[in-house]
Amino acid sequence: MFFVDAVVYFGRGELILEERERLKKMAIINRRNEHQKSKLTTNQKNLLSLNY
Repeated sequence: MFFVDAVVYFGRGELILEERERLKKMAIINRRNEHQKSKLTTNQKNLLSLNY
């Protein structure tokens, strides 16, 4: 998204950049958590298959 002149003029440019950064960090954390959960379930499935 590009800033329009009005957004910058009314001082919301910095606020928008901060919100983007916050969302980006949240997305990275969520992806990391999903990956960790995926690894755990894969390891559990592998362990279960070794028991049989």
